[in-house]
Amino acid sequence: MEQNICADKSRMRDSGVELLKIIAIILIAISHVVLTLTTEYEYISYSDYLLDCTHATTNITILLLAVMRHFGALGNWIFFVASAWFLLDSAKASGKKIMEMLLDIWVISVLILGMTLLIRGEVSGKLFVFSLFPTLFANNWYLTCYLLFYPIHPYLNRLIASMTHREHLKMISVLTVLYIGFNFIESRFFFPNMLLLWISVYLIVAYIKRYCMELYSSAKVNGILLLCGVAGAVGVVVLTDLLGLKIAALSDQLLRWVSNFNLFLILIAIAAFGLARNNHFKNKRVNHIAKCAMLIYIIHENILLRTYARPYLWHCIFDRYGYAHLFLWVFLYAAVWLLAALALSLLYEKSIQKITARVSEKMLKWMGSWYQKYEAAMLKLH
Repeated sequence: MEQNICADKSRMRDSGVELLKIIAIILIAISHVVLTLTTEYEYISYSDYLLDCTHATTNITILLLAVMRHFGALGNWIFFVASAWFLLDSAKASGKKIMEMLLDIWVISVLILGMTLLIRGEVSGKLFVFSLFPTLFANNWYLTCYLLFYPIHPYLNRLIASMTHREHLKMISVLTVLYIGFNFIESRFFFPNMLLLWISVYLIVAYIKRYCMELYSSAKVNGILLLCGVAGAVGVVVLTDLLGLKIAALSDQLLRWVSNFNLFLILIAIAAFGLARNNHFKNKRVNHIAKCAMLIYIIHENILLRTYARPYLWHCIFDRYGYAHLFLWVFLYAAVWLLAALALSLLYEKSIQKITARVSEKMLKWMGSWYQKYEAAMLKLH
């Protein structure tokens, strides 16, 4: 019995990185709860619960909420850096993985649409269509971008393998300046989009993995990078606030740096992953929760739940209790929201996902047979 347990643990994925993923999803949930608290929605009739976090302020609570809005982008970067690290060792993309993701996203979206219709009786026509085509309309933008990025990563790996050290350095230097540096200042320079940004960071992670492993294995180096990233991310918000109190043009720019182009958040994610990958321990529960991260993300950030349910809950909290203990409510709200999403994810994993896995496998075989016919026909033309 003890030998079996030891064997299972030896095969188990290291939990240091998995724990970091759980931290990332917690950060994302907190950010989304704060986002709801500070964002007006066109599909609901009330707005009494809202707080303004865009304008410069001397209120420390508002300032801290503005900092917490950055947690979502940071969590996303942690997930991407972790994925990039392992995808760099991948020779091909799995069609099965793509099909399963697509089907899980669609099924969960349609199920929540059905439940919303039962509870509310109606939803906006636009949100109805968006719920039927969640990937097409990027309801969960991270997953849509991942589905675009994942199939091309083997070709990026071939490109990386073909580059010399000098060529690789030159490429990441140019891409860093164009798509992180410039767009950190203003996110419209040089036709930016998330896919280009991810490719840029993927190549940066590849450079670290190929040429900087000695430095990247140092807890001291990663600790310094982490502190620099945190100081920069918080410092730029505080500086913007102080300048906004004195300069009218900057008075409404407190959330200006809440962006995936924020270089300090990318630095934090890279440093945090560097520390996590050297944190060696194995825990089955941690790994299982981390495995459910995608399902948790899909459920807790569903377009109907974030449009109707999350604002309604803030409205109820404000109406009954007020905001005297706002931070307590933010963390309590995020914790309950996250635990509910986790419970639903585990339920989905044990039931419906087993069906979707079989269906996706059959769909993949059907699509593969049609693609082979197309490929054969096209090759005959040459």
